[in-house]
Amino acid sequence: MLPDLGEGLEEAEIGHWLVSEGDVVALNQPLVEVETAKATVEVPSPFAGIIVKLHAAEGETLKVGAALVTFDVEEAEAATEGAAATEGAATPVVTEDAALPPVTEEAAPPATPAVRRLAKDLGIDLDATEGTGPSGRITREDVERAAKGGPEIDVEVAHISMIRRTIAENLTRAVRQIPHVTAFRTLDCTALEAFRRGLGVSPLPIVVRALAEICKEHPALNASYMGDRGQIWLHRRVHVGIATDTERGLLVPVVRDAAESTIGH
Repeated sequence: MLPDLGEGLEEAEIGHWLVSEGDVVALNQPLVEVETAKATVEVPSPFAGIIVKLHAAEGETLKVGAALVTFDVEEAEAATEGAAATEGAATPVVTEDAALPPVTEEAAPPATPAVRRLAKDLGIDLDATEGTGPSGRITREDVERAAKGGPEIDVEVAHISMIRRTIAENLTRAVRQIPHVTAFRTLDCTALEAFRRGLGVSPLPIVVRALAEICKEHPALNASYMGDRGQIWLHRRVHVGIATDTERGLLVPVVRDAAESTIGH
């Protein structure tokens, strides 16, 4: 089953399978890369055995505890040890399912919420769409294939990862809820540049620490408007988000308690 990934996360998206049905895997061998709202992690195998079934397609979102992989443990032992059943005696086959309860053919949903949302956006009838995913589930590719064969549309739908979706939702909420003010000042940074060179750091940590100090002196800059309560919360701690361009797109790591952090190494 999809394990508890910690930090209060309740779901994850299947990023890339590292195994296929029929593969023999060892205990703790990486099975799949999953992407949460915060990171990409590998899920290790809880058994040594043969992969009987993969219960989700790449791009699907699963809840914690949902079926992930079904293993055939007894068959794996026979394959690796070269054991054979004694003539006239049946060897029981023990199948371990990495899910409680396992997902059956009947219980499998026709499509994930993300795929249903895509189908709605593209005007695709899921009842008339053939699913090619595990247990006959309709995948994102099935919907996109159906869209290409239907009426011409004037949009191109791009898949967005859970991390990118979380960032987009947070930034959208920030624009909607936080007043944005921009100010420009021209400063003589000669002394600051000498200070920076003496520390051997980039300007970024100095700017972050300066921002934290300003927020301590002017707490209204580090406040939240709680509309449902009719209150303004002035935060005592200063956490600074830094937009960072990475191979996975724009991420915003947070420097917590920036006012208490040192600038140098």
